[in-house]
Formats: sequence, C-alpha cells, structure tokens
Amino acid sequence: MKSRQAPRRRAAGFTLVEMVMVILVTAIVAASVSVFIAGPVRAYFGTVGRAQLADTADTALRRFARDIESALPNSVRLTTVGGITYIEFIPTVTAGHYRSAPDPLGTGATLDFTSTSGNSFQVIGPYDAPVIGNQLVIFNLGPGVSASDAYAGTNRRSITGYTAASNTISYSLSGGQFPFASPSDRYFVVNTATSYVCDPVGGTLARYSAYAIGASQPTSASAAPLSGATKGVLATGISACAASLTQIFQGHALVTLDITITESGDSVSYYQEAHVPNVP
Repeated sequence: MKSRQAPRRRAAGFTLVEMVMVILVTAIVAASVSVFIAGPVRAYFGTVGRAQLADTADTALRRFARDIESALPNSVRLTTVGGITYIEFIPTVTAGHYRSAPDPLGTGATLDFTSTSGNSFQVIGPYDAPVIGNQLVIFNLGPGVSASDAYAGTNRRSITGYTAASNTISYSLSGGQFPFASPSDRYFVVNTATSYVCDPVGGTLARYSAYAIGASQPTSASAAPLSGATKGVLATGISACAASLTQIFQGHALVTLDITITESGDSVSYYQEAHVPNVP
C-alpha cells in the first residue's frame, strides 16, 4: 500500500521582485506628492514666522508708545551714536495741581515762587500720599532751556514730607526755589529716567529703566548709568532702526520709531507714532 502525501502549499509572502516594485512605486508616488505639498508647507511656515516677527515688533512698539505718552512734558530727547538710536525720557509717577492762592477763608499753604524759605504747598483735589524721596517738577521746558530743565535739576526738588490732614507736600529747597510757575498750576512727580536703545549693530531693541536722572543723555549701554539700569530686551533680530522727534504744534510733539526685524531671511518693518503732550 502506497502512502498518500499531502499536497505542497506555496509559502505566503512577497518575492524580492515584488518588494522592489512596491518600493519603487511608493517612491514615485511620494516624490509626486512632495512636489505639490512642499510649496504650501514652506509657505505655511514662512507665514507663521513672519506673523511671529510682526507680533514681536507690534508688542515692542506698543510698549514704547505707552511709555512715551506718559513722559514728563518736554523730557523726550533723542540721539544716534554709531548707528545706535537712544531715546530717553522721564516717566511721570503722578501729577496734580498746587494751590497758588489762599482759599476763601485765607487758609491753605500756597506755592510762593518768590519765597526763599517756603517749602510746602497744598494739593488741590484728591491725591495719593507721595513717596518721600521722589521729586517734584514744575514747568519743565526741557534740555533747550537750562533754567527750567528737569535733567539739569534746575526745576526738580526732592519731596521731604506729606501731611495727610491738610493734603500738603513739603519739599527740599536745596538748589533754591522753583524758578518758574506753571500757567496751569501743575506739578509732576518723577523718580528715575528711562531709555529705549535701538541697536541694529547688536540686533536688539532694549528698554533701560530705574536709573538716576542726569544732565547728559547716556549714549552707551555698557557705561553708567545704563550699565547699572534695569534692562529688558523687547525684540531681537533688529536689522534697521530710525527715529524722529518733531514739535508738531505748541504743546505737543511727535515721536516716531521705525524698526525692521529680520530672521531666517524674512523681514518685517513696523512704524509707530507717539504723541507727547508737552504742556507743562
């Protein structure tokens, strides 16, 4: 009796030729698809990159405008040294009106600009208690008028006391009495200076704050007073910078800042205007 053998079965799988053909077809399909997808993908990432640059520039310039618009009247000064633009101003802590004449009852400390010993005045209206050591500024006319320039200190006096009951501020007479009265009886309280430094050489837009007010505008980030100031980098990749300061009409000035940010071959330019109320 002959034994019955089971029929042979073909082994499951792919032959080498079949695998090569699949790989070849897949490569052809992938190459064809990439031709149509690569362009839109590059465009998408380019759009995202430019949007990020634009957002950085917009945020930085909005911060710049807010700062400038709250500056002490006539305190903005601008200079460019070695291709680097420096914009300095004195931030206003607060402001108010001083009493220039007695009330109907003949009371209330008035600010007498002819007095060599009077060193206090009553604040008109509500006012938060001032910080002792902050400084009063009255009728600031700016660096062009040395007799009434907060940078030079001729119209800047330290606050030495505050009496809440009578809402009266006392100040130091070191340097003499304030030189000029304000036509609107206004005073401002300041403390430190702030600078924006737009540096296409180093590629940054930086804000330097909380440094002492000085007669000369600082023009070096590596030297005092900027070297010891609080620094915040608002934007990197700065490739161009232009700024201007223009007196547009009496009591108002216009500060402009135009920056270009470049990264990975993409560039965006942003322009910001800030109106400065210069009524002292």
